[in-house]
Amino acid sequence: MKLTIHEIKIWFNDETTKTRSLNFLPNKINVITGLANTGKTTIWSIIDYCLLSEDFNIATSISKVASWFGLRFSINGREISIVRQSPSDKRISSNIYFAYGGFPLIPENNIKSINELKEELNKEFGFDNSIKSFFVTNSSNKSLKKEYQFDYRDFLIFCALTDTIIGVRNIYLDNIFYSNLGNIDKLTKIFDLAMGIHDLNTIEAYNQLYKIEEKLSDLEKDKNYILKINRN
Repeated sequence: MKLTIHEIKIWFNDETTKTRSLNFLPNKINVITGLANTGKTTIWSIIDYCLLSEDFNIATSISKVASWFGLRFSINGREISIVRQSPSDKRISSNIYFAYGGFPLIPENNIKSINELKEELNKEFGFDNSIKSFFVTNSSNKSLKKEYQFDYRDFLIFCALTDTIIGVRNIYLDNIFYSNLGNIDKLTKIFDLAMGIHDLNTIEAYNQLYKIEEKLSDLEKDKNYILKINRN
């Protein structure tokens, strides 16, 4: 899977103000420079917000003058545009424009729900929606069932070097910015997927193996119960 970010775009409350765009060159290292407090950190926050974050981390000085934030990117060569309305009264907006292709001239909401859009993006990112959980083993090697819902957003933590961890020794993943990954078991499983140690087929195989072991355990309990009755 190849993800390429092409453009970030901002529409403003003042209709006489022209939209602002930041374009990225594909297959290049794009370096953004500027003085302090000029919005460099906000760039990743805009990307995260347009990728349907449940939190809003864009600087107030920008969000109060912006009406919409847009992200144009491609997955495996297929271009996608997501434009999300800026929050009002600090409430995260559910108004989103989504399209395969470029940005609209004037954004307007065209989706039914964020959850449906997340499912659509999961397909584009290559996630099989039938696999939504996996099973882990605790430290005593006893089978312990834990279910985790995961999607494309869970892997953004490996793509972001945020200002929270820049210059901080021995901290490599920003689980403050991505607070949904606070569970270490979930993060471990996602790390295995991101590094290629496991893939979705392996996870599904583990799921099926766990179910079989669970059935065998139930059968063994039934067997022991019957034997106990017969002995009595």
